[in-house]
Amino acid sequence: MKKIKPGLHFDISFEDYVEIPAINNSTLKILTDQSPAHALHYINHGRPETKALAFGSLADMYILEPLLFFKNYVVGPDARRNSNIWKQFVAENPDKEVIKPDDMAAAIAIYNKISQSHAMRLLSGGVSQVVAIWEDEETGLLCKSRMDYLNTDINLITDLKTTQSSKPESFSRDIDKYKYHMQSAFYTDGMIKATGETDWAFAFFAVEKVEPYVASAFQLGDLSIEIGREMYRKAITKYAECLKTNEWPEYCSQVEMIDVPKWVLERSGYGQHNAR
Repeated sequence: MKKIKPGLHFDISFEDYVEIPAINNSTLKILTDQSPAHALHYINHGRPETKALAFGSLADMYILEPLLFFKNYVVGPDARRNSNIWKQFVAENPDKEVIKPDDMAAAIAIYNKISQSHAMRLLSGGVSQVVAIWEDEETGLLCKSRMDYLNTDINLITDLKTTQSSKPESFSRDIDKYKYHMQSAFYTDGMIKATGETDWAFAFFAVEKVEPYVASAFQLGDLSIEIGREMYRKAITKYAECLKTNEWPEYCSQVEMIDVPKWVLERSGYGQHNAR
């Protein structure tokens, strides 16, 4: 792919986005959750597809890019994937991803439900799947993001999340588990660099993957965003170091001492005040 200039880009496909030689949030998240070795593997080989990721991509495209959806997907027969009728249908549609009727029905139901939600205004008045490119000043690295929905009139980034639960307490745990606060900080800081404007907001539109497809809208507090910013800054600094040295360490470089978790020690009477 040709060298791409910093700024906003409204016509870059996901396939072309993947080929842009720049660091993204997913790479930084893997480096944070696992190790530089895992991040390098992701860069070279991509991310293994899971059922949850596949459905999330399907639902995102149906809701945000409906015309592109029907170019990329086709609904298969109501049959097992290992059946002859399914295999024949796949062979007859080599240029499309064949999906189960139940997944199509769920995507339609989710769209119908969120269309009636008070939070649907988060997906109104803007453009879907906008790419931002910017240079990180501290490391000199080129960075990229692909935002689900961008409204430049009110400077709002919206990220659509399919989730098991959109209950605030549950989604709060998802924020920590999946590092959504890190994503929020990385995206908003990127938009500041890409546009020169400083007043960007980031919202989550969380919708449950099972009936009744309850949807909720959230905006992170400043403290959570700052924690996420510290996380991605640490990760991008480590990534720059790995690039410079061409060393991508794993978890341990030598034999290390290890214990059961602290709570197991305390439960067994080996806590700080009960040493034996």
